[in-house]
Amino acid sequence: MPEGPARPAHTGGRAKAMSLLAHSRRLTTRTATLTATAMIALGLGAAPSVAEAGNSPGPRMQRHLDEVTAATKRYKRVDVALRDGYLASDRCEEKRGVGAMGYHYINPKFAADRRIRPLHPEQLLYLPTRSGGRRLAGVEYSRADADQDVSTDSDRPAFYGRRFNGPMAGHFPGQPIHYDLHVWLFQDNPEGVFARYNPEASC
Repeated sequence: MPEGPARPAHTGGRAKAMSLLAHSRRLTTRTATLTATAMIALGLGAAPSVAEAGNSPGPRMQRHLDEVTAATKRYKRVDVALRDGYLASDRCEEKRGVGAMGYHYINPKFAADRRIRPLHPEQLLYLPTRSGGRRLAGVEYSRADADQDVSTDSDRPAFYGRRFNGPMAGHFPGQPIHYDLHVWLFQDNPEGVFARYNPEASC
């Protein structure tokens, strides 16, 4: 009987190609893993974990928040905040149907510093008490936008990988276009610790 048509002798070539593809994928995965590990180790723009992607902190972020809480709890006494350079404000920020931010006590020295220093927040957030006093609710980090252009964000700062909101227009006369990040350390916020407004707070 006549022999059938000969099969192309490409089996070995195909196997070699598949082997090279698998090797390439392994290298790509390993490179990505090493890059991410290096970024986290250096603290350079490391992406937040799934738990930190929203307004709820994961374990690593919570450790940083605990440090800030320990460093700022002394400002539960308003006189201590004033002594340390924070300026009192009579303007309580609230948005109908959304919630409140409260009174912003800003420290001009920290605000003028381009660095974000976690243990020295630029602003303290206070809420009114029934007796007419002020109680500490959280802190706010802020930085003026370098080019004062809301359409660009190449200088967006971050708090241990958590990117700031903005750039946005100032909230009061004289405040420049800026980035900010609210951190509700001393007042529960159902929207999360990094939410801008607190629906359970009011002025």
